[in-house]
Amino acid sequence: MNNTPTDKKKRTIILAILAVLLLGTCGCSRGAETPIPTLTSTAVPTSAPTSAPTSTPITTPSATPAQPPTPTDTLTPTPAVAAVVLASGTGLRPGADTWWYPRQTLPAGTYLELIGYDPNFPDWVYVRTVDGASTGWVKIADLKINRELSDLPRTTPIPTLTPTPHTPPPTPTLVAGCEGGPLWLDAWDVNKVRTSGGWTATVFVEGHGGDCVYTYAWQGEIKGGPMSGSMTFELSSAGYGTAIVGDVSVTSAGETVTVELFIKPPSDGGD
Repeated sequence: MNNTPTDKKKRTIILAILAVLLLGTCGCSRGAETPIPTLTSTAVPTSAPTSAPTSTPITTPSATPAQPPTPTDTLTPTPAVAAVVLASGTGLRPGADTWWYPRQTLPAGTYLELIGYDPNFPDWVYVRTVDGASTGWVKIADLKINRELSDLPRTTPIPTLTPTPHTPPPTPTLVAGCEGGPLWLDAWDVNKVRTSGGWTATVFVEGHGGDCVYTYAWQGEIKGGPMSGSMTFELSSAGYGTAIVGDVSVTSAGETVTVELFIKPPSDGGD
């Protein structure tokens, strides 16, 4: 048989096919296959986004109107006014003494300017209200003060007073023959008369002493005078059985003496 190249090639192909067939029918175990590694995906941690810091807006406080001071002892005066009235309040007086009646009452929390001082009156200071309307002296104990007093202008605390002349009462002119002396009074009823529905009494009065000039009264109602000597006047009762009771008085030289009268009603037979 001629072994041409073509024949050789054919034989090679046939041998290869036979080898494949023999391997397919062979009961021999194949070697353990090398497992194909399974790739495990590793989660790449995702970094949480960092939040940008929130900027806090800066609030500019709006201008708030000044509130009036609360009247407490903790109020602090400003340098401009130098003093403030404490919670007890105080009086603004014309002089540095409580003898002077306050011309104005200053409530707690009132701001004051200090305008004068006298070391001879160490408990007082001369002040002016911030509106400039009032000046006067106040007790230092009633103020909270934030400055020295010794450098204040020297101010005389007592105003100049105009004395009121005293006019003595006129000396009474005595009636001719009047002996004067202590004042006293005679008084009694001298007559009683029945009337329709009641009765009347006539009362005699006579003053003694004093300046001998007398004013007579019954229960404060003047019945006569000023006059010298005695007088009579009438009193009335509204009922037959009702007595007349009251005070008769005499006034002389500014002095008054009073006597109580009890006048019984007239009897059935007359006076």
